[in-house]
Amino acid sequence: WESRTARGSSCNPGGDRLGEMPTAVLVRGACPQATVRVGGQAPSSSTRVRAAGLVRTSLAFNCSTCARVEVAGTGAALGSQRPATRRRKTRLGRHMSRHVAPVVCSSGASSNDLCIVGTGVLGRLVASEWINRHPGCRVVGLTKTTTSHEELKALGIDPQVRSDLSESQTFPYVLYCAPPSGSEDYPADVADGVKLWDTNGGLLFTSSSAVLGESGEVYTEATPSQTIEGANPRVARLLLAEQNVRGAGGRVMRLAGLYLPNRGAHMFYLKKGSVASRPDGLINQIHYEDAATICVAALKHEENFDYEAYMGTDNSPVTRQQLMESVAASGKYEGGCEFTETEGPIGRVMNNDLTRKALAWAPKYESFDSCMQQL
Repeated sequence: WESRTARGSSCNPGGDRLGEMPTAVLVRGACPQATVRVGGQAPSSSTRVRAAGLVRTSLAFNCSTCARVEVAGTGAALGSQRPATRRRKTRLGRHMSRHVAPVVCSSGASSNDLCIVGTGVLGRLVASEWINRHPGCRVVGLTKTTTSHEELKALGIDPQVRSDLSESQTFPYVLYCAPPSGSEDYPADVADGVKLWDTNGGLLFTSSSAVLGESGEVYTEATPSQTIEGANPRVARLLLAEQNVRGAGGRVMRLAGLYLPNRGAHMFYLKKGSVASRPDGLINQIHYEDAATICVAALKHEENFDYEAYMGTDNSPVTRQQLMESVAASGKYEGGCEFTETEGPIGRVMNNDLTRKALAWAPKYESFDSCMQQL
């Protein structure tokens, strides 16, 4: 954002009182609706700022003074059911060579601000993809502690501890990709994350393909998931969390196994060396980078989707044995894995053609083997 004054301001020699307020401060951004003017007024008075579609505004002026500028955005322009006015008061700053008035605005119903709950590998990749697509947006990463905050700042993410956010703080886009591990009540935690969404843009929860069966059949977006009553505790928690998201108008992405060259099922098998599973058991996967792009596409998807969840997979299921053969053929890893069982669930075949069509999405890595061949 850039800002200009229609007429410059000046201070008296004492420097502690305002000699002349600018006639106007003009703030322009990529959104044509975000034009803000601050009319020159006496220091003791308040100057009201309004902009169509204004979501959040911060203003810094050139002269130190006791005057305040009242910033207001109209709820109607936000397309929400929130109160008609949102306000914040900002003290005028010290005299400088230019006026700075950064604004985050919306184009249409909402801005492109994104809040990510769960700033692990997937959350960080989504943030990077989002920032690349929406320059100037704000991406907030919610964490439990401040341990990773410096790393997140280096990635352009604004780290916040959940407990530090006000209860009224909301965002037009919210991605909940924190895993169930470490959560005493995962469905309740997800429900709490849902409250961060202002209903303008998109809300997406990343679930797991584990909510589907393991009969060896082909599972698509149209295949019913397991029932909460018949599921094991882990799957039941996911299904309850999905319900909380859909009940609020959000959407669900059921992801296959995530991997990178240095993490995923193949690394687990290499570390173990021997696993009590079927060598012909099926594994469905998706590269972390592709999971990030499909999540971004789903967050931005405004059309109806007639199924209870999107699916994220590369559509190239492999057996455990085939997985480790691709690892060996790459020549980049040491060791292998023996699969010792001949009985047990065979797994599933995931097909997400319906998701691909709806989101106009395709993976960069069409299969695990194609990724291994590029190493």
